[in-house]
Amino acid sequence: MKNNPMCELCDFRGKTKQMEEVHHIKPFETGRSSYEIEELAFDYYNLESLCTECHEERHKNLRK
Repeated sequence: MKNNPMCELCDFRGKTKQMEEVHHIKPFETGRSSYEIEELAFDYYNLESLCTECHEERHKNLRK
């Protein structure tokens, strides 16, 4: 993302890596209406800039 070009999780861990993917913190698929889905999909505060590895890690944790 333009405002967050670095992976937020790597940054938290003290590493520097460019972001490659955008993660939805609360999955937009959980919306109960088309309005809620759209709100979750485009809400800036529901987005997280991540590298591919961290994005995969986030999704592994969601499946647990």
